[in-house]
Amino acid sequence: MNYRLCLSAVNSSTSFMTSVPLTVTAVFNGQSSKITVDSGPDSPVSSLMSAVQKELRIPTDKQRIIFKGRSLLDPEASLSSCGVKNGAKIMILGSVEQLDPNEVNKLKSARHASDSISSELEKLRTECADPSSLPQAEVSCRLKVTLGILEKCMKCLESLDSVRLPYDSESERKERKNLVDFFQDLMTKADELKVKLVKASESNSSRTMTEIK
Repeated sequence: MNYRLCLSAVNSSTSFMTSVPLTVTAVFNGQSSKITVDSGPDSPVSSLMSAVQKELRIPTDKQRIIFKGRSLLDPEASLSSCGVKNGAKIMILGSVEQLDPNEVNKLKSARHASDSISSELEKLRTECADPSSLPQAEVSCRLKVTLGILEKCMKCLESLDSVRLPYDSESERKERKNLVDFFQDLMTKADELKVKLVKASESNSSRTMTEIK
């Protein structure tokens, strides 16, 4: 048996079965963007439409894809049958999703929360500069407040993660990123304080047990 021939056949079959991603350049409103269809050129036009929606925030029912002067109207037609190849240039017509006021309110709420939580944490850190000198009751109280701050930060991060912004909302996207970074920094500081308070609590407990003995 010719093992080299068999191996060649296996490799050819594997290569045939593996989909190579298709990347095209999409021009929308005078700006170019790279759009990738992971399932390759044999995917239907609808796959490209979904990729455009994900990248440019243009709903599939509000977009029109033009390639070499003609519209790709059949969503079930394969991209390869339409002549769309890797590196092709397409034009996109359509309307971008409008900024939802509810999403803006989420950003505003997170912004206000960041100020109050930051002030609360800084005050707590000042009060707990030397937690080992605090009585157990105060340590427990401050530990509870610290855990509450961590929970507030987590809720704000979850809210920010749920914010959906249109493609062209650059300032809102930047603000969301800054807020996410800010809350993550607050959580790091709160975690450090929590560790100190837990150690102080354990130390107080050990001291109490020693005194009892």
